[in-house]
Amino acid sequence: MKCNIFFSMFILLACSNKPQLSNVVIDLSNQKLHALPDSVLQRHDITHLFLGNGFTLYPPLSARGMDDAALGSHANKISSLPPQIAHLQNLRVLDLTANDLRSLPDEIASLNKLDTLGLAFNSQLNLANEYEKLKKLKGLTYLEIVGITFTQSDIKSLKKALPDTRIVASMEEFVNNIK
Repeated sequence: MKCNIFFSMFILLACSNKPQLSNVVIDLSNQKLHALPDSVLQRHDITHLFLGNGFTLYPPLSARGMDDAALGSHANKISSLPPQIAHLQNLRVLDLTANDLRSLPDEIASLNKLDTLGLAFNSQLNLANEYEKLKKLKGLTYLEIVGITFTQSDIKSLKKALPDTRIVASMEEFVNNIK
C-alpha cells in the first residue's frame, strides 16, 4: 500500500481550529532549506509556516526508514530554529515534519497563538529534552510527534501537561489522520 503524504497543507490546516480574519501562509516545504530564512523571521504577520517535507511512505516504515529516497531530492534539512522564531507572535501553525531537528529553541514557548505543531519524523529530536518547552504551549490543540524519540512515560507526562492537546505519537494515528 502506498500513502502519499502532503501533511503540511492538509492535516495542519485542518487541525488549526482558531478562527482568524486573514491568514498569511508561507509554504517553504521541500525547498532544500538547511535553516529558516531571515526574511521569514521579519514577517510578523505569518499565521501558517510550512517548513516540512511531503513524502511517500511504503509500509512497513521501519523497513524503509525516512531516507533521502522517501523524502526526495528537494527535502528540507533544518537542524535548528533560531531564537528569533519568537518574533512570529501570530503564528498558529508550524510544520517541521521530516527535517533534521535536534532541539527546539526555548523561545518557541513564547508562541502563545500556536495551536498546531508538526514535529513528526525528526529522528534526532528527543521529547524528554523538549518537554519543558512544549508544556508551556498551553494553546496547542494538535501536536504531531510520531517518529521522534520518546518513551511512554514521556507521552503520559506531556498529555498530563497539555490535556486539551491531541498528541499524535503512533504511526497508526498518523496514517488515520491522512485517510
